[in-house]
Amino acid sequence: MIWQTGRIRRFVIQVTDFSRVLSRGAFDKRLFLEGAGEFDEIAQNLNTMSTELKKNIDLSEEETNRLNVILKSIPSALLIINPNGIVEASNDASREFFGGITLTGKPFIEVVRNPEFFSLIDNVKQGLSPGLIELKIDYPEERYLTVRVSPLFYKEEQLSGFVAIFHDTTRVKRLEQMRKDFVANVSHEIKTPVTAIKGFTETLLDGAIDERDNALRFLNTIKSHSERLNRLVDDLMTLSKIELGVIKIDKSDIEISHIIDTVIEPLKGRAIAKGLYLRKSRQTEKIKIKADRDRTIQILLNLVDNAIKFTNSGGVELGIDTEDERDYIFVKDTGIGIPGKYLLRLGERFFRVEPSRSRELGGTGLGLAIVKHLVKAHGWDIKIESREGKGTKVMIILS
Repeated sequence: MIWQTGRIRRFVIQVTDFSRVLSRGAFDKRLFLEGAGEFDEIAQNLNTMSTELKKNIDLSEEETNRLNVILKSIPSALLIINPNGIVEASNDASREFFGGITLTGKPFIEVVRNPEFFSLIDNVKQGLSPGLIELKIDYPEERYLTVRVSPLFYKEEQLSGFVAIFHDTTRVKRLEQMRKDFVANVSHEIKTPVTAIKGFTETLLDGAIDERDNALRFLNTIKSHSERLNRLVDDLMTLSKIELGVIKIDKSDIEISHIIDTVIEPLKGRAIAKGLYLRKSRQTEKIKIKADRDRTIQILLNLVDNAIKFTNSGGVELGIDTEDERDYIFVKDTGIGIPGKYLLRLGERFFRVEPSRSRELGGTGLGLAIVKHLVKAHGWDIKIESREGKGTKVMIILS
């Protein structure tokens, strides 16, 4: 009897030790009971259970890893928020989206600082159905978003949290705004000369044509507005051709000195008339660049024309120089300069720092837009440095 009790106790201890091993996750271990008799079936069942547990855990880990890979690969920012408003999980896109900070464990109100998003979470919590809104956030930078929040259930009818997906629509919004601005600006730019031409034509037809002095003045005004309209259409056509790829960039080795001479020749009369110098930098001799000759001339003609328009004393210099081991062509003037807040907007279609003055000087508001497109078509970059009242330097950085 004592021997039998000791035998049973030994088997119980072995089973207990094996169960502890299993509880620590060592599912590759097996239980062997020598001469177990009635305990044999228990040992087999425990070993079978260990094998099945390992299979199930492996499958669960594989599924978890697969879900994590899917989560990380989602290009839109994604947050999983628990019912208490704490971010439980996020993907790589969300960390980049919200400024590179650690999101897990933070209250969502610290991550998405927008009252409309808070209201959306409340609505989804109350209605237990998905919600969608468009919103704007200012932190870490200004962005427009489309946000979809869905309730998350692990058990039926028991809310376990929320899944929030953020689609960045900033670029689309800006393009849409640019399109609206473009249509409005084109309409305005065309309407002004057309209205003037129509008005002066009607005045002439109403009898002013018989008043020689007034008739000549009106006709010159009509001619001026017609020329402005023609310049506008030409510039729009040029932009369109560049964007559609109709204008091709055919690069060859060209001497920058010859290009600058070609640009200076037709514009030096205007510079002299304003009492300005228009000169070539001494460093340009015998320097060759890989570029489309005609388009490079077009770029520099636009830049020098602008520089002369907005320079009242001193003058304009053209040349080539090096910065950070990269060559660049420059157009430098001593003009009125550009306020810093406008520098990023230079090159937008119809953007003018001083709209009324630009129109008076015959500008269409498209010159710098054409320049930027032609520079980009070459594979180059453009950089503009300016100080109000001190002048402007435009650099075409060659790749």
